[in-house]
Amino acid sequence: FRTWMRSLFALLLIVSSTQSFAQTTLATTLLNNNGSSIVIGTLYNANASPIIINSIYCAPGSTTTQTFQLWTKPIAGFNLGAPGAVSVVNGWTLQASNTLATTAQTTQTGTACQQVMSGLNVSLAPGYYRFCIAATSIRYSTIGVQACSFTAGGVTLNYCASNGYGGTLASPTNTPRGLVGAITFSASTPCSGVPAPGNTVSS
Repeated sequence: FRTWMRSLFALLLIVSSTQSFAQTTLATTLLNNNGSSIVIGTLYNANASPIIINSIYCAPGSTTTQTFQLWTKPIAGFNLGAPGAVSVVNGWTLQASNTLATTAQTTQTGTACQQVMSGLNVSLAPGYYRFCIAATSIRYSTIGVQACSFTAGGVTLNYCASNGYGGTLASPTNTPRGLVGAITFSASTPCSGVPAPGNTVSS
């Protein structure tokens, strides 16, 4: 019985270890110089497997309690132009939302911004997506001559012309605009092979 229990414990360790992956942080270096209520970019997952979005950082535009939302929409590539309204009718999916108290941040960038969503389990298969973060009041960047595309761990966030937009859910027409903040994500590689279960013996 003890040998069987040890074998079962070893099997559980193998399974859990194959499903635990390190997180990658993808932060922008954009200036915190403007704001509205949403910021949209193009996310490209160039990996062979899905990724899991774990958390989101951004710069709130006001000190209040507000709800942050993450919306995505599969698309065909970069540089597709104006996204239109962010809504289910327009092909978007509301992936997550979180209500929390925020502190206005008018100078912070990257991971120095407030973590507004955590513990997420948003799976994105390989490919291109419109990637929208929405709130009542959110800071973003008017791009100008800044670098506007950021890559880490096989994932690119692009806020360049024809990719980065700001404004409201109904009218995201300000462009080019970019996220002041960061996302974290982890790999979602499927298990492969068959673990050896060991021998079942009596004791």
